[in-house]
Amino acid sequence: MEDIFRGFYYLKSTQHPLEYRIRKVRRKSLQTLRRTYKFTIDSILSVEGDKIKKEMPFYQISSITRDKIDPKVISIDRRGLQELKVVILEEQLTEPFFELLSTKVKLYNAEVNTLDRDLVLSANVMFRNE
Repeated sequence: MEDIFRGFYYLKSTQHPLEYRIRKVRRKSLQTLRRTYKFTIDSILSVEGDKIKKEMPFYQISSITRDKIDPKVISIDRRGLQELKVVILEEQLTEPFFELLSTKVKLYNAEVNTLDRDLVLSANVMFRNE
C-alpha cells in the first residue's frame, strides 16, 4: 500500500507536505478522532495507523473555509452531503494545507470540466457527421 501511495505523491510535484495530522470532529457527538490526511493525485485519504478509513475525492469538494477565530479549524463542504466535514490541523501547517487542498480541488475540477467539454464537442461532431 505504501509503495502505491508514494507513486501517487510523485506524479505531480508540490512544494507542500502531502501528509497532515488532523483531528476529525464529529458534529453530533463533538468527539474528535485523530487521523492523518494523505493527498493523492485525485483525493485525500483519511488514514488511521496503517489503515485507510475513508477517501474523499476532490470532485466531491465544493468549497473549503478556514475558521476566522482559529485558522487551524477547516470546514470542507462536499457536494451532495448536507453536513460539513470539520477538521482541526494538529500542526502549524494551516496555510500549506489550505493552499494545497484549494489548488488540488481547482485543478481537478478544471481537468474534469475540460474532459466534459471535450466529450460534448466530440459528441457534437459525431452527430453532425451522421
